[in-house]
Amino acid sequence: MTEQRRAHDEGEEAPFFGDFSEEEMSGPNPGQTSPKKSDNATNGLDDVHNVHLVHEDPLAAAILAAAIDPENQGEEADADTADPPAQIAKAVAIIEDALAEPDQITLGERLFRKDFTMAAQTLRGFKDLSHWMRLLPRITAAKPKGITVADIKKATRPAAVEDEGNVADSLVAMAREKAELFHSQDGNCFATLREAPHATFNLDSREWGEFLSFSYYQKTRETQGLGRAASQQALKTAGTTITGLAKHEGPEREAFLRAAKCGECYYIDLGTPTWEAIEISAAGWKVIQNPPVVFWRTATMKALPIPLPPGQGNLDLLWEHINVATTDQPLIVAWILESWRPDRPFPVLELCGTQGSAKSSTQERLRTLIDNNAINLRAAPKSVEDFFVSANLNWLTSLNNLSHLSGAHQDALCSLATGGGYAARTLFHNLSETAYEAKRPVVLNSIVPCVTNQDLSDRVIHLELPALPRYRTEGELAAAFEADAPAIMSGLLDLFAAALARLPGVTITRPPRMSDFAFLGEAITQAQGQEQEFFLKLYRENRRSSIAR
Repeated sequence: MTEQRRAHDEGEEAPFFGDFSEEEMSGPNPGQTSPKKSDNATNGLDDVHNVHLVHEDPLAAAILAAAIDPENQGEEADADTADPPAQIAKAVAIIEDALAEPDQITLGERLFRKDFTMAAQTLRGFKDLSHWMRLLPRITAAKPKGITVADIKKATRPAAVEDEGNVADSLVAMAREKAELFHSQDGNCFATLREAPHATFNLDSREWGEFLSFSYYQKTRETQGLGRAASQQALKTAGTTITGLAKHEGPEREAFLRAAKCGECYYIDLGTPTWEAIEISAAGWKVIQNPPVVFWRTATMKALPIPLPPGQGNLDLLWEHINVATTDQPLIVAWILESWRPDRPFPVLELCGTQGSAKSSTQERLRTLIDNNAINLRAAPKSVEDFFVSANLNWLTSLNNLSHLSGAHQDALCSLATGGGYAARTLFHNLSETAYEAKRPVVLNSIVPCVTNQDLSDRVIHLELPALPRYRTEGELAAAFEADAPAIMSGLLDLFAAALARLPGVTITRPPRMSDFAFLGEAITQAQGQEQEFFLKLYRENRRSSIAR
């Protein structure tokens, strides 16, 4: 009893039994022909409750004494080289013989003899668990007071489980085998899978942890017959090492969220399971596999509408689904296309109007085309830090039904639109800070204008949405937009390519602030057949009214 108490006080884990997983019930470990010897037959009690029961129950005390006394362990089972039926028969006979013991004290001792535990391990090691499941109720019924059903698994586990260090090592090796690790200039770390379609994960994301955990389960199911779950500690230990490998051994390259530029071409991640992207240049556009840039995705990112082939689009369909005045349509089109140019600053789009002017539905349709997401319309973040956290996980910042924007929030939107960052002390670290840097297109809607900061007003496209002549059901609107979205998307891409071809020849005598947007807008309207400076006049008037508010 002294040895037992010492084992418990030192925090060692009891090896008795445990609950059974669904995998075991469905048949694990096909092909295992010999059980593995347990390295720790019995080390102690699971909890203080069992200690009390040992004092109260002489049968439990006898069992525990037998468990910790090597002299009571019996002889180890010989290495069994017989075929599976013979092994099963031998194991069943050992267990049946123990269960037939009429004396309860002797039975309790026999339940923890090496031959009994190894026989149970053998039965649990085969794919056909019918023999084990037939005996399990009798074993459970035979257990004495002080030994719980929750202890069974540990004593009869069919194969030694890797310790935490070995599991972590396996996870690191698996990551290096399955993915190319790299880091970006700002210090973020990524993994691109070697297997097509070459998905890329941020190493800090939940999706990467899930992928690594599932890969370990698959590997152990293939090699051991039973899928094993990596513990949180093993995943955390491996994650730190994998991140270090990506940062110190991996190459440096950029990973983009939704939109990128490479050379003279722009790329848009379609968000499909096969990881296609749209390539747009002055020569035209096309959907391609394996773009020359690396995209990564967040859990909430959704696929964009798949465009019709080039030349088959119809941009005019867009105006049937968003409520924008005819005179403001060129501003909306220019804002959409500018949202796909990550190398330029972005104007902020502010949609205002009375109740029922389709502000939210207009904004949702716009986001579906630009950066479709599981939550296309979001409430304003509570803090400036939350603005930048959200911006790092979404290409388009989309704020819905605002009633007020604080000065700090408006300053944050200024930084987001033209490029900026935010830094704060890393949680639980006094000598580290977490920095967020982003440049993102922004759209927001409200009944009354929320943008009052003069600096932000100078970057805003302010649109007043007209009243709707009639209302339609949401289901009808959604179905119609889903049907037309591929043609709208194709029309936008056709115009984008035409504007890029026209852009080098555009001249503006006195460019306004947000001049990149003004040049693109001019190229768009000229590609549509409008006269020179048609867009510039429209944009200047909109800016004047925004600043005057």
